[in-house]
Amino acid sequence: MEYPKWSYGLSSLYASPSQLDDLMGSIYFQALPQLGFNQHITKEFRTLPSEYQGIGLRQWSFEKLGRDLAMLLRHWGSDSTLARSFQALYEAFQMEVGVNGNVLSRSFPELSHLATHSWFKNLWQYSSSYDVKIFFHDRFHIQPTRERDISIVDWFIRHGISGDSLGILNRVRKFYKVHSLADILCADGRTVDTVVFSRRPRPSHRTFSWEPPTPSDFVQWEQTIRSITSPSLQCSRTLGPYLRSPHIPFSWFSSNDNSLLYNAFSNEGYNVYQRCYVSVTTRSGPRFNKISTLPGNPPKSIYASVVNYSSNHVNLHSTAPAFNPAANPSPFLTTLLSNSDPSLWSNLQIDGGGSWLIDAINNESLDICNDGSYMPDLSCSACSGAFILRCRESNREIKGCFTDNSHDADNYRGELLGSIGPLMLLRAAFLSCPNSSVHEDASVSTIRLHCDNRGVVLHGNDPHSPLNGQKQADLVRLLKSYSRLIPCTIEWVHIRGHSDRHTAFNDLSPLQQLNVRCDKLAKSTLQHSISNNTFMSPTFPDEDIVVAVDSLKARWSIKSSIYKHWGNVTARDLFSRRYKICPDAFDLVYWDCMGKVMCDFPKTFQDWVTRHISDFNRCN
Repeated sequence: MEYPKWSYGLSSLYASPSQLDDLMGSIYFQALPQLGFNQHITKEFRTLPSEYQGIGLRQWSFEKLGRDLAMLLRHWGSDSTLARSFQALYEAFQMEVGVNGNVLSRSFPELSHLATHSWFKNLWQYSSSYDVKIFFHDRFHIQPTRERDISIVDWFIRHGISGDSLGILNRVRKFYKVHSLADILCADGRTVDTVVFSRRPRPSHRTFSWEPPTPSDFVQWEQTIRSITSPSLQCSRTLGPYLRSPHIPFSWFSSNDNSLLYNAFSNEGYNVYQRCYVSVTTRSGPRFNKISTLPGNPPKSIYASVVNYSSNHVNLHSTAPAFNPAANPSPFLTTLLSNSDPSLWSNLQIDGGGSWLIDAINNESLDICNDGSYMPDLSCSACSGAFILRCRESNREIKGCFTDNSHDADNYRGELLGSIGPLMLLRAAFLSCPNSSVHEDASVSTIRLHCDNRGVVLHGNDPHSPLNGQKQADLVRLLKSYSRLIPCTIEWVHIRGHSDRHTAFNDLSPLQQLNVRCDKLAKSTLQHSISNNTFMSPTFPDEDIVVAVDSLKARWSIKSSIYKHWGNVTARDLFSRRYKICPDAFDLVYWDCMGKVMCDFPKTFQDWVTRHISDFNRCN
């Protein structure tokens, strides 16, 4: 049963799980006699699903968590107003907590005090309470600035700082606009830059919340950093090369031979300092004297850190090569197989290594078709999706098939699997050839893909719209996400399926023949996978967001997965305590079938079973 008037406002509710459950528990206590149950029935039986002989009342903390996740999954990555709000909120949330990677996978009790009360903090509390993991793709996270870099917050935690002390340091961190260890170190990647003791905020390309630390906060910040570094303010670890441009911009740069220093003071000019070989080099570093001021921007190939700065001279502390994006991309196959589970491409066949794919795109000589298969007479939980990409000029092909084992398997899931394969191949082709002419004029470039399922065509041609609660939402979301990542227009064209039923294969058009071949490939591969029990991993690369319940990826209804996991864990413990079923025998019961059996009984009989199993047969 759904409660639309109640569930609509759940996402705006900021109560903790215990507060919500206690409130609804008191309401249930008053309502149970009206439902024909004893008020004092064991609390777990109130909300246990019917498959475990519970009353099946709503667990409202699950309802809220399921509602929040459904809304997040529906909009995340789309072009809706709510999607943009979610992303802005998540960026602010990451900035507040101050750790790298996926904040929602970190310990809520340890770090929750670093974030102000917000929608994402509330989601973090609910998900951590019920073993639900939320994973965003790395492109939505703050990444390390240098090799071996860690966040300042994690650096403090590693040295045993926690609680209120960590909160004070986090407040000063945001004042200085610092996120990671690289932000407070000199170019050598080891020595702390004393500018972080200046009590003046620093410039940054990122937006930080305004924080007014007290004088004692500044003192604790400096004392803490000095206590966990050497007397010369050196860390125990040295950071490696820059992996990306620092968000706190360097204003000092060095020539390649370290004979000149450049100080960029604005977009209109910079000062030039020349090394003084007459003076003796001290532990402060070689001395440089100012020789001129020039217009424009200085050479920025070498970052530099300086000390003892004055208007006419300065000492060079250290240098580091500036971040330079890789000029040589990976080959097609390397790009395709990176960050992917090997089982994903176990059925892939490529002519000529696949390097011809980008040429076929540029020449508009690429035909793409896919089809799915589902054989419930062989397996109700298996489906497959096949795809073929063919170059009309070279007659080279790429063909493959994804086989999936899921309780949500059906024909539609198979069609979606087949549609995702070509998009992954196209993305790998563009990543391996960033200088392709298609990149230069992506706005007018169109790649057509052909499918005999109108649902795939509908969603594939509308990649920026949010989801609307449809089945197979995990694959529909992936279809839209991959389409957005490809730097050209993707157009899905409907083609009539099974055209060979009434027409000879040789009389079909080339695209119809390709569709028929995809259909046969999907069927044969599915039969082989079922007989050998060889299926792919359910995780795809570059997924925008993944939700896992009890470490298993939730593919459709998040709320149902939460109820199922919680019901299993709770019933196992409850039946053991009440001497109904010993823990070793619990898994011998076919609980999935039990739920279907209970639903076939009249409601009055279901209630009688609950009262009998719970040992609370009276109504009040």
